[in-house]
Amino acid sequence: MAQRRSFEALRVPAFRRYWTAQVISLTGTWTHYAAQGWLVYSLSHSPFYLGLNGTALALPMLLFSYLGGHLADRLSKASLLRLFYTIASIPPLVLFFLTITGLVTVWHCIVIGFLMGSINALEFPTRQTFLHEIVGSERILNAVAMSSAAFNSSRMLGPLIAGLLIPKLGVSICFLINTISFVPLVFVLGTISTEKTYQKTQKTSFKAGVVEVVRFIAARKEVLVVIATVFVFSLLGLPYHHFLPVFADRVFGRGPEGLGMLMSAGGFGALSAAVFLSFIGEPQNKRRYMAFSSAGFPLALFLFALNKNFFFHFFSSGWQDFLW
Repeated sequence: MAQRRSFEALRVPAFRRYWTAQVISLTGTWTHYAAQGWLVYSLSHSPFYLGLNGTALALPMLLFSYLGGHLADRLSKASLLRLFYTIASIPPLVLFFLTITGLVTVWHCIVIGFLMGSINALEFPTRQTFLHEIVGSERILNAVAMSSAAFNSSRMLGPLIAGLLIPKLGVSICFLINTISFVPLVFVLGTISTEKTYQKTQKTSFKAGVVEVVRFIAARKEVLVVIATVFVFSLLGLPYHHFLPVFADRVFGRGPEGLGMLMSAGGFGALSAAVFLSFIGEPQNKRRYMAFSSAGFPLALFLFALNKNFFFHFFSSGWQDFLW
């Protein structure tokens, strides 16, 4: 009975098709991320450019995610997602051609990273609300959990694929895989009808919406604390992911295979944490876990920086993402 509840959202045919296509697409995306990090490092051998590449991917989430939610409130979410995923297939295709022709530069990667990050920022809030349209209120929590499982499973698989393919076929094949991985997702979205669920929401101006969000956050201390915590850790802790190519090459001498393993360990840790949290009962326990993770994450990161054993780093990387 518990197992049936765990996969309740998958009993909805539309969600089942969408979830399967999303796993394929996300695996392609994480294959691309690993390859792009390795490409930037191979071209520059500079941690600075790796950090700049990571900034280009992450900054749009801060700049454009509210705009994505604003659009999702006014337009058909399925149509928006089809548009976003179609556009999202273009940057990796461009990077594929740049790499096979030998024209690629670090700045190409950074610009393409910013474009991909911008599309992700618009797509994310649309996707979250789209889940509610196809599964309904009763199954939404399970649908979100299943989407998280898809994301972190792909985070494990994608970098491993990149680590295996790059030494044999080069980085370009990873970008082509990402381009192709969007095809099933765009096709599946075309088969999902939202006529019965799509509802127009009350229209407010973009500026008024921003003011409303700020007031909501300011009036709720617990929300403000969570946002502040996420901001600090995202700024000072999580960027270590972008420097894993340096560790894989300079510290361990394991090349793209080592990079794939280190990145996939993070995905395994995050997936394990999601499973663990699903078994935690009351909110009080979750607050304790948040306090524990806030203290444990920097400690794990500190130990990660001091130790030079590859397998210690492998398990430490997974442990850090479990905590976060």
